[in-house]
Amino acid sequence: MEKSIRKIIKLALKHLELDSEDAREMLYVTGKAESGYKTLQQYGGGPALGFFQMEPQTAIDIWDNYVMYRPQYRDKLFSLGFDDGNIEFCLLSNIGLQAAFCRLHYRRVPSALPKVSDLEGQAKYWKKHYNTVKGKGTLKHFMEMNK
Repeated sequence: MEKSIRKIIKLALKHLELDSEDAREMLYVTGKAESGYKTLQQYGGGPALGFFQMEPQTAIDIWDNYVMYRPQYRDKLFSLGFDDGNIEFCLLSNIGLQAAFCRLHYRRVPSALPKVSDLEGQAKYWKKHYNTVKGKGTLKHFMEMNK
C-alpha cells in the first residue's frame, strides 16, 4: 500500500507542477498521521474526509481563496476529476485529488517545507499548518505514526 500511495502522491504533485522530494514526503507523512491510510472518513463522525482528512470547508476555502486566482491549478484540479459541485465526493473518492488539495494547503504557507529527513520538523509543520493548534493531533502521535 505504501508504494501505491507514494506513487499517487508523486503523480498528483507532478501534475500540479509542485513536485519535490520534500513535498512528496510531507504529504506522505501527513496522510500517515491523519488516517494511517486506513480510513476515508473521520473517526467519530467528524467532517474530515480522505486519507489526508481534509474538511470540505477547508477544500472550499482553498478553491475560493487560492485556486480561483491561479488558473494553472484550477485547470489541473479539473483534469484530476475535481467537481466543484460535489466536493465531499471528490475528497472521499479520489486519492490523487486528496493529495493535490493537501499540497495546495501546504503551498499557501509562506515558510518552506521541512526537509525529507527532518521528521520532527515535519511534525511541527503539520501541527502548526495542517492540524492547527486547535486540532486534536499531537506531535507524539505524528512521530509514532511515522516511525
